[in-house]
Amino acid sequence: MEVENSAQAQGRHENRHSMGAFSAEYVRILKIAMDRINRMQTKTKDASPARKSAVQRRRAAPSSRNAPPLGARLRDLRRAADLSLVQLADKSGVSVGMISQIERSLSNPSVRTLERLREALGIPLTTLLEGDEGYPVVNEMPPEFVRRVKDRPHFSVGKGGLQKELLSPHGDYDIKFMLISFPPHTKSVDILTGPGEKAGVVLEGEIDLTVGESTERLGVGDSFQFNSLLLHWVENACEKPAQVLWIMNTKSSVVHL
Repeated sequence: MEVENSAQAQGRHENRHSMGAFSAEYVRILKIAMDRINRMQTKTKDASPARKSAVQRRRAAPSSRNAPPLGARLRDLRRAADLSLVQLADKSGVSVGMISQIERSLSNPSVRTLERLREALGIPLTTLLEGDEGYPVVNEMPPEFVRRVKDRPHFSVGKGGLQKELLSPHGDYDIKFMLISFPPHTKSVDILTGPGEKAGVVLEGEIDLTVGESTERLGVGDSFQFNSLLLHWVENACEKPAQVLWIMNTKSSVVHL
């Protein structure tokens, strides 16, 4: 019994020693972490006025979700360029009536129409869709090659409920890509054509893609690519919605005849 009690006592002593060593190590790590936090806070307090001002401007910047509607933005950009409705119509090839309807939010323009307007104004498509003021809208500026999901511009096209989400980052890029959602029994209209290529993949549902004189039924996972000078359109003739990842590299717009 005496030997057993001694062994038990020694075990308890070793356990207390181990716990004490663990507690000391825990306290040491916690102290290091607190020291680092204090240094970071001190560094933030001592930041230069220019850096503080930049951070404050980004935090105060309005969200793209609170940005002016497309019509109001187009009107402001046209006026900033010192162009009348007639002058912008002459430069873009878009009718005065259509521009007026867009500015009054009475029409949902196609990408082709938006491209022609932005070319006439000499601005990137993203500027027309979301503006430049206050961009980006997060506390830390994202890289110029990134488009955050919450900052995607959404816009409707035509009267059939066709929806587009711009995925390209903010700026002027040759390649643009977007998500296009086709409700049942809808068809793309007023397609942008021009030198370059278009491509994509079906993400949901089925579509009928017509390129030139050929039409193909495409399902989920099917992909495509073609010369964007060719007359083309997409139709969802099914009873279920369809969604397509649409990619285009078009240099200049050409009107469909």
